[in-house]
Amino acid sequence: MVDLVADMEAEVVELIPESERQEALKFLWDSKERDQLIEAFLREEMGLEGYKAKLVAKILIPSLGKLVGGVAKRSAKHLHQSLEAYSSKYEKIAQHISIWLAYRFRPTMAKDKALKNLTQKPQDIDEKDWARFSEQNKVWITELAQLEQISLALGDLGAEVTLDIDKPKELAGRPPSFWLHPYNDFIPLKGRDKELESLGELAESSDPFLWTFLTGDGGIGKTRLAHEFAKSREQAGWHAGFLRAESLESLVSNPGFKKWRPFVDTFLIVDYAAQKTEPLKKLLLRCVRLADADGQEEEPVRVRLLLLERQGAMDDGWLKTLLSAGEGAQKQDLQFSLVLPRELYAPVNDSADETLQDILSLSFKRWQEITGKTPPPIPGFDDDSRAHFREATQMRPLFVQMAAIHACETGDALGLHHWTMDDLIKNAVEREREFIRKIHPDASFRICLERAVALLNFTGPQPVDSSEWMNLLEQDAKDCGYPNIQPGELCEAMKSLLGQEAGGISPMQPDILAAAFSVTILQERPAHIQELLARIVALSGTEAWGRLLRAVVDLYYLEKLDVIEDWLLEFVPGRSAEELYAVEKLAGKASVAYRKILAVLYKALLRLIKQEEEALPERGRIFNNLGYSYDALGRREEAFEASLSAVEIYERLTVKHPDSFEPDLASSLNNLGNRYSALGRREEALEASLSAVDIYERLAVKHPEAFEPDLARSLNNLGNRYSALGRREEALEASLSAVDIYDRLAVKHPDSFEPDLAGSLNNLGMDYSALGLHEAALEASQRAVDIYDRLAVKHPDSFEPDLAMSLNNLGMDYSALGLHEAALEANLSAVEIYERLAQKHPDAFEPDLALSLNNLGHCYNALGRHEAALEASQRAVEIRERLAVKHPEAFEPDLGKSLNNLGNDYSALGLHEAALEASQRAVDIYERLAVKHPEAFEPDLGKSLNNLGNDYSALGRREEALEASLRAVEIRERLAVKHPDAFEPDLALSCGARGNALKEAGQDGKAIESFLLGITKLERLFLLNPQLHGQLMAALIGDYNNAYQAAGIEPDQKTLSPIIEVLEDLKQEQNP
Repeated sequence: MVDLVADMEAEVVELIPESERQEALKFLWDSKERDQLIEAFLREEMGLEGYKAKLVAKILIPSLGKLVGGVAKRSAKHLHQSLEAYSSKYEKIAQHISIWLAYRFRPTMAKDKALKNLTQKPQDIDEKDWARFSEQNKVWITELAQLEQISLALGDLGAEVTLDIDKPKELAGRPPSFWLHPYNDFIPLKGRDKELESLGELAESSDPFLWTFLTGDGGIGKTRLAHEFAKSREQAGWHAGFLRAESLESLVSNPGFKKWRPFVDTFLIVDYAAQKTEPLKKLLLRCVRLADADGQEEEPVRVRLLLLERQGAMDDGWLKTLLSAGEGAQKQDLQFSLVLPRELYAPVNDSADETLQDILSLSFKRWQEITGKTPPPIPGFDDDSRAHFREATQMRPLFVQMAAIHACETGDALGLHHWTMDDLIKNAVEREREFIRKIHPDASFRICLERAVALLNFTGPQPVDSSEWMNLLEQDAKDCGYPNIQPGELCEAMKSLLGQEAGGISPMQPDILAAAFSVTILQERPAHIQELLARIVALSGTEAWGRLLRAVVDLYYLEKLDVIEDWLLEFVPGRSAEELYAVEKLAGKASVAYRKILAVLYKALLRLIKQEEEALPERGRIFNNLGYSYDALGRREEAFEASLSAVEIYERLTVKHPDSFEPDLASSLNNLGNRYSALGRREEALEASLSAVDIYERLAVKHPEAFEPDLARSLNNLGNRYSALGRREEALEASLSAVDIYDRLAVKHPDSFEPDLAGSLNNLGMDYSALGLHEAALEASQRAVDIYDRLAVKHPDSFEPDLAMSLNNLGMDYSALGLHEAALEANLSAVEIYERLAQKHPDAFEPDLALSLNNLGHCYNALGRHEAALEASQRAVEIRERLAVKHPEAFEPDLGKSLNNLGNDYSALGLHEAALEASQRAVDIYERLAVKHPEAFEPDLGKSLNNLGNDYSALGRREEALEASLRAVEIRERLAVKHPDAFEPDLALSCGARGNALKEAGQDGKAIESFLLGITKLERLFLLNPQLHGQLMAALIGDYNNAYQAAGIEPDQKTLSPIIEVLEDLKQEQNP
């Protein structure tokens, strides 16, 4: 902090006559030219960088205005009040600098050429005195430039609030992890031109306040990108940098925060935003108020806020908490000032592979500069090795740099062709340990030091004088059998190893390496892990939880390191309700890695929250979330029980307070409908969805703007319920109603409702398709693709997943119309998007990729490209097998579907043994699932048995083929009794398969009966919709006639004539 106590040199000013002073000052009356001139002088001649020139100009210009009789602006008055409160001499200093600048500039600004010879100093002032006065003013200007802009704007120069842009440190002799700190610029930033341009557009917008957030996996380069952008903003004259946790808290808790208004354009960056929701809410609301008041200022400033986090969803977790801040118009302004976020993927300039190659080459070169050693030559990459390298590094810059360092350290650059991500992380951890071993060869001290670093990585920065931190280290050393190791010595060693920051000793960076290091070290002595977690959380609270949860995500797919999930599953149930609520905000529901933890968390909360009347709304909310968590884990019965409990609570609350709780009841009923559906309880699912629609229809009559969006969502669900029951016309009606609402809403608010409209159009397309109305289906799906295509151009991170899903649907519609090339193009586009997304977020997008690969296989088969179909199906099975290992209940049903497709593809290639093996695996899965949930999985079991029978038949194993076909018919007969519209077509198909098996077994009479039963079961639905069921009916009649001919008997054409007539008409329509 500067100290404005230098000698005033007042006599110089006092020697200048008042008239001459005024004569000099009049040249600075043109404020625009004056302001630009002063800023340029401060930059070019005083050497003030970035925003400092603007800030000092803002300090001085009001004094000039005052000296020449001007009126100071409101913000200027606030600024000068702050400085006068800080130093009683400030006003005098500012006036002296102003007079000095007036003489300095008046020859430059003189309009008349005759005045160009005006001197740059007052008359009758000694040259030496004036030179000394000039130097003194330069010193004052330099001191003013050291003032912290944010503290100055708070009116409290003692406030410790800074925006930091860390400078790169010397890397030689430091541990390899230190090289990879995002602030140390290990290599130049590569492949981020588009992202920098996008952030630049955000900054340069004329809006007074905007905010956004940047998400992405650990190691993808969020912090590095933000750091690079902050430097560019500073060069552009902005005050830019990272607002650390302690500065953020100091800012929003300062008494002057209510009046805080930056003096220059300000770009704030907050990392780990999920841990800082409370202070961020205050900051956001203040910035919104700034924007409202900005029109009153003659010189408005712009404020931007960039939040960094692994993930963020507007309807979940920390971001939902931020968006709920404020009330009424202020809340709306907060939501409108959010610029749609960007999710960071692999860096790309011309191509991702070229960019990764650049990063690799630069990393080799940088290693050579740091170590002075010659690196091995980088090997060439063929298609296979390049694909492996992409998978191993997940195209994250951090992992590419880790791979390069390991190749250089070992001299084994060929390892780049075969190392896995597990190898890269574990090797990086081992290098850190080797570095510590060299510095601290004593085994007992080294063990305690490694553990101290591991603990620090989870607690966050710790001051060396913290007694709680010292106690933690001392207790841990005792638990490990080293009571003589002193915590103070450990801290000194850590300071030397890791360095220090404002909060104390710095944890290891980058985060993913720190997490891997910590889990590797701590699991070597796991005896006290639960007590240790309790001490870590007691010391650092939310900071520790944020680091622990990030570690769960970062290490989720790494062998042996994913044990941290098990630690937390055991740890969570014993925590307090307050702590669990904080954890809930940090853990987003979207990540697979958090599913088990959230389920345990919600169960724990329900035990802690009383069952009294005032707690019922909160219990209802938690039961809803618990149902979601169980459903995501595939635990259908528990998901149903939780959702049912939520409905029962809200029903009870609605009796007393309908206006308050009917919306919650309707939302819970929608969830309950989904749970019933997952259990195969279709009528009850329909009943729940109808109740939800009924409530929302009633609410939307009174408050259409508030409840029409919820009504449309409920109608979409209702359409799905009708469709599951085979009530296709009613499904179509519900979907049309949903589209109608969203169409109307999207006209008024396209940004808000076009995504929902596209989702409803997807549903509408499927309903048209189910009725055989394939042209209408194609039109709806194409509209959905067009909307998502347009949205994805502006916001690829938000809408590319939806675009891929819509392309899948579009491909199916093209296929149904026989447009197989167009279908293939759409499906290839969907697969390409999901492959790219799954490389960055495997837990989120691998399930979608597997689904798209299944569809792609169907497209290839339709084109007769059976080898390509087989390859796509094999990839889908491989993905779903891997997912099912971690979460069998969630992903085994999908694995069964992929195995069915795989069996069909093998069969198409004549590989009947392989087909049989795949089909048998599918049957095994669905038999096991159907024991627990018969209504949910017997339909899939029936389909798999049908396929299995066909595979046995192809191998000539007639008895086994017949047995499988009989079982399929038995299951589907039972299902068709309950839900004829939904299952009679499947029953007819199985009757056909059974007929063929009987025919091959020489039982022609029974074969005829089976074919006839299939025709009879399909007849009603066929006559209602010939186009939808015509192909199956034609096949059954063909088989029926063939069976009669094989038996030497004439078929009963009189019985079939009404059906044959319709088939003939259909044939004429299709081939006029």
